[in-house]
Amino acid sequence: MSDSLINLDVARNLIMENLSSYLKSTTISELMRELKLVFDAGFTLFIRYNDYGEYGYQLMFSNKKYDYVRFDNYDKEWEVSTKPHHFHSKDPKSVIESPKNGDPSHDIPILCDFIIQELNL
Repeated sequence: MSDSLINLDVARNLIMENLSSYLKSTTISELMRELKLVFDAGFTLFIRYNDYGEYGYQLMFSNKKYDYVRFDNYDKEWEVSTKPHHFHSKDPKSVIESPKNGDPSHDIPILCDFIIQELNL
């Protein structure tokens, strides 16, 4: 099993431990290396890993343009102290530091706390 699939499995298990009572559905795409979680409250979380150490955690609030936030390390041009790890707010030009590092054992508990606090679950 590849690192990305192992990371997805770890992420799914941690999400289920922390947020299962808020979830409507979960789907893993091994081909896309993506975990999709749909919450009862109407938002969707996408978790992606690849085999090159890159990750993305994107929380979609609706289908409207820029109605999402994302933690990732894919695009490395952002000048933040945690580079390449960064956080995209709903403002597409605003990027700030991120506490994430791509390790699901570290990141997913922080992400769960973020979801609970930000979305008042």
